[in-house]
Amino acid sequence: MTQLQEWLNSSEILMKNAFELTLQCIEFGETRLQEDFQILGKLMECKDLDQVADCHKAFTRKASKQYMDQFNGISRHLAGMMGTKPETGPVDVTAMPD
Repeated sequence: MTQLQEWLNSSEILMKNAFELTLQCIEFGETRLQEDFQILGKLMECKDLDQVADCHKAFTRKASKQYMDQFNGISRHLAGMMGTKPETGPVDVTAMPD
């Protein structure tokens, strides 16, 4: 295989991985936007400040988990592209204090 062929193969693999990563990010963004809009309706249905706080806390906990899952997925994807493994494991945001 010539150096040009190797370079073209590497470029093709890089572009494929970049495209997959971009699609994952777009899908994640769509999901987050939908849930961000849904929280507004749920907050408007709350009867008192305690319900608002509980609703917001549940939303924040779920959103944080989704962001960390997405971050961990991107880290694994990038590490796989580089032929390494991520230096840290997934972060468990469900263990966060109230």
